[in-house]
Amino acid sequence: MTPPRRNATRLTVTVLILCLGPRLGAQVARPGSPAAEGGGGSRTGGSEGASGAGPGGQTGGSGAEAEELPDPLGGLFDAFDPGRAHRRFDELLGLDPERSSKPRAPELPLAVFVESIRPLGALKYENQLNYFVGTFTGSAPTLQTLTYEYVFADWNAARIEIISPRPGQVDAFGLGYQRTFGVGRDHNWAHGALVLPEVSLRGTGFVGGSALYTVAWKPEQESPWTIGLSAGANRASLANRPLDGAARGGDGSMTSRTEGTGASIPDRFGMEREDEARVWRPFASGNLWYTASPELTFGVEGVAYAHSRFGEYLVQPNLTWRPAKHFFVQLGIGWYEVGGRDQGSFMCRVNLINPSSRKPREDR
Repeated sequence: MTPPRRNATRLTVTVLILCLGPRLGAQVARPGSPAAEGGGGSRTGGSEGASGAGPGGQTGGSGAEAEELPDPLGGLFDAFDPGRAHRRFDELLGLDPERSSKPRAPELPLAVFVESIRPLGALKYENQLNYFVGTFTGSAPTLQTLTYEYVFADWNAARIEIISPRPGQVDAFGLGYQRTFGVGRDHNWAHGALVLPEVSLRGTGFVGGSALYTVAWKPEQESPWTIGLSAGANRASLANRPLDGAARGGDGSMTSRTEGTGASIPDRFGMEREDEARVWRPFASGNLWYTASPELTFGVEGVAYAHSRFGEYLVQPNLTWRPAKHFFVQLGIGWYEVGGRDQGSFMCRVNLINPSSRKPREDR
């Protein structure tokens, strides 16, 4: 597994270096600005945000207003935004592409490992492309995922995801649907549910996934503190697949997969391929975030897939950095336990965003 980890590390470093160019000399959004990151649609595990320019913008937990952030490639992102065609189609149907009937949701940070498909409360036309890589010091294989997410209707989002343990090898394909149920009267919390099926493209073609309920809360709409909680169930094959799609909001489990045709290759749970186990496991996660400035959010994420033999647990401090309106990076370094074995974890997600310019109901 060493070569994939090295490749993942090199790619992460390269992406960060390329991002420094636009950041240098760009006008930085003022620290301490109000929570929402305007421009449309909200980013992070959460919602529409408080920006007067739109429903909140995909902030990635930075808490900045999108209009205040540098936008060196804004014209390029706008030109390739699928939401533009969707807006034109709605106009042909006589629908209003600028106004939503949904209320404003709070601006909430985003988890690094287990995330919602789109922010709770996100509005139509918002879309995002994610690349995620997770590497581990122990026996857990490297995970890479490429995910596209789109809000096709207010408070309704979908995803497609490719899961790969190494370049050139695709192990699983994921889908997903997310529904926001509502937001609090004071616009300081939101809740919803996700259904995230995944199909293995190797081995026995196992079908698994996760279903979960999620809620995020802030003491006040513009508070820098945020708490996020999720609970649900996960079905996984522990000898047929790699790390599941939790990083994209999918199964969330780092299940094991052995390669080759030999049935005597043990996995990291001490099982052999012929002993493949398909199990149901309860899932729970919790997050605590603090938005320090428009560009930086610090967090701690805890995840548990409880099982007497096949349990998986993660505790990981993380950082969200957003140098530009259409781009943000998330980094996490922490502790991961699988099958009773401890190991370190490193995770990085690179996010390319097209926010929605649609406004929530109270902005009329």
